[in-house]
Amino acid sequence: MLRKLAALAGAGALLLAVAGPALAWGYGGGGSSGGLDIKNWASVVTNVYTKADTGDNTISGFKVSGGKIRTGDAVASSGVYTEANTTLLSGCEDCGSVKINNGASVQTTVTTKADTGDNTISGFKVSGGRISTGDAAAGSAVENVVNFTSIGVSL
Repeated sequence: MLRKLAALAGAGALLLAVAGPALAWGYGGGGSSGGLDIKNWASVVTNVYTKADTGDNTISGFKVSGGKIRTGDAVASSGVYTEANTTLLSGCEDCGSVKINNGASVQTTVTTKADTGDNTISGFKVSGGRISTGDAAAGSAVENVVNFTSIGVSL
């Protein structure tokens, strides 16, 4: 259980540490008489695959007299943080009207897998065998902040 919590904590740490860029375009214009017209568009595609595996671990054959498979722990964690179209507007008391149009397409796919191997003992006339594995823990954290707008408030 402790290792599972460590994996999830690791995913959280990655989430705080990793930030990827988003492709975006935008423009604004105006002034005290014409106001502001801000338009943002972002398209973000993120694919993450994280895997920890301790191997295929096979003992097989004809007349195996003994065997022992022992694996360690498998821990996998991944974190994804996406921020797109953040508009912070302050100090604009004389801007007139403000029009903000944000749009985004965000696709996030995360696969996180931990396994302690395939661990097979087989064969013809196996006299002994023992499989001992460690713990398997996997954790993922995903955070998407999209189309956030703050007007007249300091953050």
